Amino acid sequence: MHITGAIGVPVVAIFGPTHPDLGFWPGYNPGRLIHSYLKCSPCSIHGSKKCVMKKRYCMEKIEWDEVMKNIDEISL
Repeated sequence: MHITGAIGVPVVAIFGPTHPDLGFWPGYNPGRLIHSYLKCSPCSIHGSKKCVMKKRYCMEKIEWDEVMKNIDEISL
């Protein structure tokens, strides 16, 4: 994400157990950020701790069609 964004390649970044507000989303243009914004996120700074939920809802709530829509929009 950082390398492609720095050279101007469109980026769609998916955040699950981590959170863009922790500084991991550099905001490159063109770029898109996808995050479920659940209350339990971030579960750790790098998302490496065991999830306290039954599932990783932070990832499961991100639908593939939302990802594809964002890819299509920045690829035009």
